[in-house]
Amino acid sequence: EAFTLSISTRSGESFISTTETVPGGVPIKNIYYEVNQDQFINEIGNPLTKDFVDVYIDVDLTGAETSSLLRWETDNVYLFWEVDKPKPPCNPFYTPKVCYIYDGKMQPEEVLLLDGRENVNTEINRIWVGRKQLDSTFNQLNGFEVVQHSMTKSSFSYWEDVSKVISQGGGIFDSPPAPVRGNITNVDKPLDQVLGSFQVANTDTAHLLIYKTDLAPEYVPPRYCKPLWWDPCTFYRPCDNCQVIKNSSPVRPAFFP
Repeated sequence: EAFTLSISTRSGESFISTTETVPGGVPIKNIYYEVNQDQFINEIGNPLTKDFVDVYIDVDLTGAETSSLLRWETDNVYLFWEVDKPKPPCNPFYTPKVCYIYDGKMQPEEVLLLDGRENVNTEINRIWVGRKQLDSTFNQLNGFEVVQHSMTKSSFSYWEDVSKVISQGGGIFDSPPAPVRGNITNVDKPLDQVLGSFQVANTDTAHLLIYKTDLAPEYVPPRYCKPLWWDPCTFYRPCDNCQVIKNSSPVRPAFFP
């Protein structure tokens, strides 16, 4: 199917995109993770080791001559149970709630692309699609959603240009020369620079759940919610009300149990 985007603004300007045809799709064959360590230098110059969860996928490009231009986005959601306070001495009517924290992109400063046209009819394994530091959120349940976009040649070229801008320390909507021209033009002023791009894609999605019990004991971080001082009923605020956590929601993701 082919699509064209037409835009009319309140100021009377009209914009139109080129026609984009939805390409064929490429399946995600496997999704998995590894725990890896990286070394950093802290503010006083001492080496510091941190543990990370790296997410990988395998893809099958068999018969994908027209759809092997790929881009990935990985989102993270984790479960947060409020602390179950002892009764007594705490409030006997208190019932802990559960929140789902939509933590956002796992590679916010990178554009993950693959030009698979030279790898047609093969499998490509161990493609890195995201990373998260091992922290207290892994003490309960972490979920990762990987969305794979099979793109057109023009869309792939656009994201290649965006990647070059980001690698230079800019952003998509930074001042020139950072802006990346897409496939949208001003109907009455065709020489004007229009930011953004209209794209169509064929997507495949894979999900990964990591339970506390999936991790080796030495990688399980300590529980965030611990009583403060000598009072068994006083905790950090999120432990009493998880809705104060940024991007918190009571809505359970469809791929969570």
